[in-house]
Order: sequence, then structure tokens, then C-alpha cells
Amino acid sequence: MAELPLTKPRRLLNEGNNDGHSSEVTVASKSVNAAITMCDQLVLGPTNKKKAITIVLLGVSGVGKSTFINALVNYLTYESLDAAKDGQPICLIPVNFTITDPKTWESKVVTLGDQDFNENTDDSTKSATQYPKCYNFEDDKIVLNIIDTPGIADTDGVDKDNRNMQNILDFISNYSEINAFCILLKPNVTRVDVVFKYCLLQLFTHLNKSAANNILFLFTNSRSTHYMPGESGPALMSVLKQIKEMPPNVDIPYNSKTTYCFDSESFRYLVASVPPNDVQFEPSFKPLYAKSWDRSVSECKRLFNYITQLTPHKVMDTLSVNNAKQIIQLLTKPLADITKNIIDNLNECETHRHEIKVFSGSLEELNNKLYIPSVEIISVPLDRPKTVCGADECCERIDNNGATTEINYTSKCHSPCYLEFSDGNVVGNKGLLKCKAFTRHSSADRDPAHNSDHGQSWLSRALAAPTGIVRDRLNQSYSCLKCGHSYEKHLHLKILCAQCYWFHRLLPHPAAYVSHDYRRLYVLAV
Repeated sequence: MAELPLTKPRRLLNEGNNDGHSSEVTVASKSVNAAITMCDQLVLGPTNKKKAITIVLLGVSGVGKSTFINALVNYLTYESLDAAKDGQPICLIPVNFTITDPKTWESKVVTLGDQDFNENTDDSTKSATQYPKCYNFEDDKIVLNIIDTPGIADTDGVDKDNRNMQNILDFISNYSEINAFCILLKPNVTRVDVVFKYCLLQLFTHLNKSAANNILFLFTNSRSTHYMPGESGPALMSVLKQIKEMPPNVDIPYNSKTTYCFDSESFRYLVASVPPNDVQFEPSFKPLYAKSWDRSVSECKRLFNYITQLTPHKVMDTLSVNNAKQIIQLLTKPLADITKNIIDNLNECETHRHEIKVFSGSLEELNNKLYIPSVEIISVPLDRPKTVCGADECCERIDNNGATTEINYTSKCHSPCYLEFSDGNVVGNKGLLKCKAFTRHSSADRDPAHNSDHGQSWLSRALAAPTGIVRDRLNQSYSCLKCGHSYEKHLHLKILCAQCYWFHRLLPHPAAYVSHDYRRLYVLAV
């Protein structure tokens, strides 16, 4: 629906004193008009509203996403390397890298920017970015939202990759539109196929296919390949061809409009050469880095000229895909229960058919056996959802006439639990890690005196919470803080299924004929 244009309020009083009234009216008129003008500015806002652009940076761990963000905002701010040195380099993310001093040949750690607890700058063997985070930059024309994400192929393994992708999805759900998904690559990498294919498959597992038109390829450190993709180009085209011809069958454009080559080394040179680092490089290096800076500025302008022409990707399309996936996953448990119930009913009918077939009693006794045994599943909606433990020690299994088993969950680990992004009734879903049963929100939660809702046992079996680079973030445990069992044993209940009851479907007439079909039992009224 198109936004209706706002119209300015009408002036209530004239500026002049044309009707012969006293000068007090003129003063009042000017005061009221000034107030109306102020209201116009507050309601209507500035006439030239800046364009908001939101981009998501994706790539394998270690490709240099955080460094690229810093370089990008400096390219947008300073036209030349000299202008950047005269001004103050912009560091949205703290910079930390090691170089060799050209005079002493000793290693020197180069740092710039305030400490960010979302960035692991202390251990170079670990992925730097820990959680998705948006960095904002504003100039005279645009408001830029850059979403930095943890690297794919994380150093902590595939499980961490899956958690990172879910965190990214949760994070971008806060935005209505994404203008571009920028995938960062290094040039001259001949074997980008495995990791890069995994990256794209992970991406399109969660994104709508319409996002393909908003995918751009950004090559970092491309000065050595003359600002071209180098050997990475053919490998990239091969992977894109496979993705097009095989599931998920997505056609991702790869051409000069979707490919951009930058060089972040000029930014690293800038950071190292300014205070407080003040590394003295050979004078012959400066023209090379100045040329690299100019080329990156030109490429940056070309990038944003193209992004502004793209139709933004509607995040709701992606959320719809993931909602459909969650619904499908929610169906797995009921379908499994229904399938098992059908098999149990067939077995009961076959057993009952055999009993009738070999029956040798009187007709009156036979009439008492003319029914179809049936076990039906009754879904009982709960008053409020809850997280329960399915471990053998935390639940009772009630046998129903030897055919089915009803589970009574005695351990209510968190009730009520209004958990979002969780697949209900699925045992071991990782969305449960966001439940309060697996997180400590503050130091008060670790102190029984400040936690009147739960006894000492709530905390007695909890694993030690990790400490370190992440501050003011939930301390997460993979074991329940109440029962001590792993999240893989837990499930989030909204509807209590698999409560099975026996029903005898009696015949409408006492006389009946029972067919002897081996596959199913037919009871026909006569």
C-alpha cells in the first residue's frame, strides 16, 4: 500500500497586520506561525530523507569480514589515502593484527579502536566474530547498516556453524528488508568449491530463493590479482553451476555487476602508520597503497550504485520459508505417533480376527466378541506450554493394555515456557538452548537466596558457565539447570499427544457377519 503524502498544516494567522487591529495581534500571529513551523519539522521530518541500506556480510571464517567493514566505511569517508591520514581513521570494529617492523624485523602487534567483547581479537586461531552484530554508518546521502556475521566453517565445528546460522536468521528477522547479501571471498583460491558450496547451501537452506538476485561477490586482498577474481573465478562459476543444476536449483547471477574486487591492505597500512602504532614503512610503499586506496574507493562507489538499484529482499519471505520448515518438523512427531497407532490397531484387529475364527462357543458368547478393537490418540491442549525432560529418570511410562505406552513427564524443568523459534514436541531440538532451563540470566540466578521459585536442586547439577570474551550475554549450558540432563533429552510441550484410550466400536445390530479377509477386519450389519 502506497504511503500517503503528508500535507503541511494551514497557517492560522496572517503575518501582517492588514485589518487595522493592534500590534499585539501581529506579535501573536508570528508566535503561532513559528510554533506551527516547529510542529511541521517535528511531524514531517527533513525534506531530503537519507536512503537506508542494509547489507549482510557472509563468508568463511578468516576471510576478513571485520577488516572489510572498517575499510569500507573509510573508503566512503575519505577519497584518498592522504585524506585518511590527515583525518582520523574510522574503526567500527577493533583492529588487531601482527606485522614485522621493516627496521627491526621484530613482530609488532597493531591495534586501533575500543575493545568489543563480540570480537575475539586475542586468539588468532579462533573465529573473531562471535555473534551477529549491526554496525551503523551515516554520511550525507545514506544510512548504512552493515550486519557482521560469524564465519562459516567455524573453527569450533559444524555444530557451531548450525548455531551461527540460526543466530543470523534470528538477527535479520528484526529487519523488514535486506538490500544485499555480500559473500566475501579471497582471490586465487582454486579450491573454494567445498567450503563455498557448503556456505551457499547453508544460506539457501534458510533463505527464500528470491534472495539470489541480491547476492553479491566481494573479493578481498585482490591487489595481487590486479583487482580481479583470479583463480577463484572459475572455481566459483563451477559451484554456481552445480547449485543451479542440482538442488536447491538456484540461479545466482555471476557477472561484472555482481562481482567487486577490493584490497584491504591499504587500510591495514593506514592503521599501522598512524598513532598510536607509528610504524615507519619505506617511502616507496606509499604510492602502491595510495593507488590501492583509490581503486577501492572507485569500486565502493560502483558497489553502492548497484545496490541502490536492486529490489530489496523481503525478510518476511525468508521467515515464511523457515516457518514452513518448522511446521514440517512439528508434523514428524504426530505422524510417527499416528503410524505407530495404525500398526498397533492392525495387530489388534488381526489378533481379534484369529480369536473369532477359532471360536467354538455359543452364539450369545460370539455376540460379545463382535466388535472392532481400536486405540485412538487424543490430543490434550495444555493450559500453558512447558519444557520437560524425557530421560528415563524424569518420566513414567504407562502401559495401556500392552498395546501402547503413555508417557507422563514428571520433571517440569521450566513452566510456563513461552519459547520462540522452537520446534515443539521434538526431542533434542537446539532451540531449547534458549529456554531458561538452559540459561542463566544474571548472577542472581546462581544465588539460591535470590531465586525463590526454585530450590537448591535447580542449580546443584548445573555445568560451569563459560566466561571470557562475551560480556553481558546469557551464560548457556548444554545441561538442564534443574534436572541435569542434556538438552537432547528435552522437549517443549504445547499439546500433550499420545494419550491413548481403548474404544470398542460395537455393531449397530447384534447379528453380524465377520469376513475372513487376512489384511483387515470387516464387520457388516445384516
